[in-house]
Amino acid sequence: MNEQWARDWCDAMSSGDTARALGFYADDVTFDDVTFGFTAEGEGFLPVMEHFVGSGNNAFRFVRFTGDTSGGAVESMWQATHPGEFLGVEGAGRSTEVRLVTILAFDEQGRITRHCDYWDARSVLAQLD
Repeated sequence: MNEQWARDWCDAMSSGDTARALGFYADDVTFDDVTFGFTAEGEGFLPVMEHFVGSGNNAFRFVRFTGDTSGGAVESMWQATHPGEFLGVEGAGRSTEVRLVTILAFDEQGRITRHCDYWDARSVLAQLD
């Protein structure tokens, strides 16, 4: 994988098109959102993507990719428009932006088998305050 791949992935994740975004993933993917302490695997990842990508409320601006064909890290700026409460704070209709680091592992076909997100909730909450 390379910078262009990472840009294409960020575009797909921002597209609102769940099927397009899922095209980057293996069927047996493991997803971890470290900040939320949430994990989904295999078919359990589909509702996550439907909620996250399909809502059209999230956009990712590519910053940097470091890695190779076995795995890597994508840094992006994650902009979210919140439909309601977020982490106990009213956020309906408000937008936030935070740096996101996504650690990825790839299979031999270049599909994502592990997706692990790290982001700063405190920064998001400060924007909603």
